Amino acid sequence: MEISPGISGGSEGSEKGQDRIFLSKEDRAYIEDKVGSGFFGRAEFLIDGYRVTLQREFIAKDRLGLMTYVGGLFKVVWSSQRAPEATLFFHLKRIPFYRGRAAAKLKKAVGKRYYDRECRPKKIEFYSPIWPTLRAALKAFEERNFSVQLLRTGHPILEAEAAKRVL
Repeated sequence: MEISPGISGGSEGSEKGQDRIFLSKEDRAYIEDKVGSGFFGRAEFLIDGYRVTLQREFIAKDRLGLMTYVGGLFKVVWSSQRAPEATLFFHLKRIPFYRGRAAAKLKKAVGKRYYDRECRPKKIEFYSPIWPTLRAALKAFEERNFSVQLLRTGHPILEAEAAKRVL
């Protein structure tokens, strides 16, 4: 487990008389190097009192993504409801209800004007714990939260191997 060189973080702006704590440029570069590239990596943050972990892992066959864990876990209930954990740390996704061929068939059946007025605006919204990029996750964390501090970075597989050797 590696400790970040600049754990203190940067401080920018003030809101309601208090300074907001953000990641410094050095911390961002360090996180990009350790987690943003490669197959595996993990970064732990302290965000407004929550311990949040971003971990690069396989999310589908041959597809890597950044999974978000709050307090070491992920609960499916957070995605479907507007839980504080979801609104603060997860990625809001909006997917159109009708896509592709289904949308074209519906447009042809009901007419373009009706489709544009009634059917097109319908979208499904949910919070996903999977972030497309590390930069998007860090930007959202800083926009939605008051303090973001890097605790440590590491490689989960190497840490597990090291723990086995110690025992």
